[in-house]
Amino acid sequence: MPENLAIQSLIKATRILFTVAGSEHGKTVHQIAASLGLKHKTAYRLVRTLEQENFLQRKTNPVRFLLGSTIGELERLNGERHLLTIAGDMLVRTQAKLLCANFLLLELNGTETYHRLCVMSERPGVLIKQRSHTIHFYHHISSMLLLAYAPPETQAMLYKAHPFEVEGKPIWKTQTKLNEFLSEIRRTGLCASVDPDNRHYRVATPIFSKGGEVIAAMGGYMPVGESARSRKILAYLCKTTAAEISEKISKSDCE
Repeated sequence: MPENLAIQSLIKATRILFTVAGSEHGKTVHQIAASLGLKHKTAYRLVRTLEQENFLQRKTNPVRFLLGSTIGELERLNGERHLLTIAGDMLVRTQAKLLCANFLLLELNGTETYHRLCVMSERPGVLIKQRSHTIHFYHHISSMLLLAYAPPETQAMLYKAHPFEVEGKPIWKTQTKLNEFLSEIRRTGLCASVDPDNRHYRVATPIFSKGGEVIAAMGGYMPVGESARSRKILAYLCKTTAAEISEKISKSDCE
């Protein structure tokens, strides 16, 4: 097979995305197949593959497909490549200073908190890039940190998507208790807590843009049985690394 021969399935998948993108209300598989001259079975397989990777999103009544979250995610990741590049290097270097710990970069996208990067104690020196790994909104302190620093309109959107009475009450018991925790985060610039399941001790600190907005969270965690000294080191490393990432981001924005 010639090295420069195009892969036809990729060409067809790309054309499906363009076809769907041009439709305000989405397209059915039959419409996609007809517009591109594909067999229905071929179109269905390609659509299902694109749906599994969130390039397409299914709507019902009737069943039709629109562009999925991955399209926006690619644009977002491309726009944040400086942050990911800078943070990735810093996470690897930081984890080498405390090998029993794991370090993460987390971001808020819409109403969900995503792991973007991580370096794990089981694989020191290996930067793991994640695309669509979300975490429980009320369960993890990184989400709480991003909530604490979010502007009022974003907070309202988050609470609407994650109702406290349904998702938060089993963990935080009362809204007052949660609000006190959020206030403490803003006061200290750091949050630290043992997981509700008592497995890990976690720390999260904010990463700021040049304009002073929180654009990500630097997270770290270790087994709950690690020493008090290791916990202090974890908090120090998270806070200083987040500050260094923030500084580098500000400098890169000026270049």
